[in-house]
Amino acid sequence: MWPLDLGRHGDLIQIGARAVELWRGSSSTLELVAREPLPRRGSLYDAGVLTGPLQALAARVERGRAAVILESVFAPVLLADTGGVLITRSQIQALLRHRFGLAYGAPDADVASWKLRTDHRFGNRHALGFALPPAVELVLTETARSTKLEFTAWHPALAWSLARFAPSRRWPQGDGWWVWPEQDRSLLVRLARGRVEAFNPASPLRDTVAEVLRSIAIEGGRSGVEADARPIGIGHWQAHERPQGLDDRVRFFGVAGEAEASPVHASGRKAQELHAAAG
Repeated sequence: MWPLDLGRHGDLIQIGARAVELWRGSSSTLELVAREPLPRRGSLYDAGVLTGPLQALAARVERGRAAVILESVFAPVLLADTGGVLITRSQIQALLRHRFGLAYGAPDADVASWKLRTDHRFGNRHALGFALPPAVELVLTETARSTKLEFTAWHPALAWSLARFAPSRRWPQGDGWWVWPEQDRSLLVRLARGRVEAFNPASPLRDTVAEVLRSIAIEGGRSGVEADARPIGIGHWQAHERPQGLDDRVRFFGVAGEAEASPVHASGRKAQELHAAAG
């Protein structure tokens, strides 16, 4: 269900709220090969919108094999506080399923049938949970069957970004903030000793570093953790998507090139929108 393939080699399909993209590359860099816009904004309640775009991209996948990155609009993610008393896998999964039910449950969305992936270590207070609704899984399996495309892995976007870039390994004590952009939101994470201790699953996309810093300050206050003087990693897919500006605490991590960013002089979000309109 969640094979440990980080998509470091070969083709990678990114699935977001507005488009499906095909990326190709290696352990050092990925490049955009093709982009298929969705006919309308997708969600876990409307996964069928992915069928046409996925079929269109399937013909362009090399060797008929690709890993998939699922953004949180299709594979929800949340952080649960165990209270320090829940320790077994079954206890953690029960808590996460309950939380997913509160956040996403609906008459046509039976959370009890969702597949879960958990990230929790014994002794940690917080547990990170990723969910795969059956409707999303069905679109992927049906696309694979109809196009003879093999999906080597299905990755939640946040888990993929943390595994690929490992920002906390570059920070003292593995302590800092990680901002990962999706097509319709940012995932804002506070890491302590390399583990997630605070999480905002729907932070607005920001054009500037100053705006990102304000979002972090707000999240720090909301979650009760220190926001000042911590290292900050900001991810992006392409260079024109980087927030404008610099700060001593900030390092940029790019999928296309994966190098620390130089100063940016154009508005990242506006450039992204122009790029999408042109594509």
